[in-house]
Amino acid sequence: AQGHRLPPLPIEVAPVAGGWRLDSRLCGLPLIFRSGRAAEASAHRLARAAALSGEAVEVLIRDREGRIVGSFVSEGSVTAGPRLARHWSLRGH
Repeated sequence: AQGHRLPPLPIEVAPVAGGWRLDSRLCGLPLIFRSGRAAEASAHRLARAAALSGEAVEVLIRDREGRIVGSFVSEGSVTAGPRLARHWSLRGH
């Protein structure tokens, strides 16, 4: 019998007053960034590190209204490398 696969751990990036917040159980407390670009880059680095350790993750990018405007899913693989960042999709408004 095959093992049951757990849902990916969420990594969320969302705007907050004065910057952007990155939330994930992988890093404990929320991280705050001045720019969305820096928050997204950190989310991708965290996702790559988790994938390399075999952890499935999903990066969700939210807009100011709380809608998901971008996502990135990694199934987690010890062979995963820098190419993971290419599996990025933007969602329409």
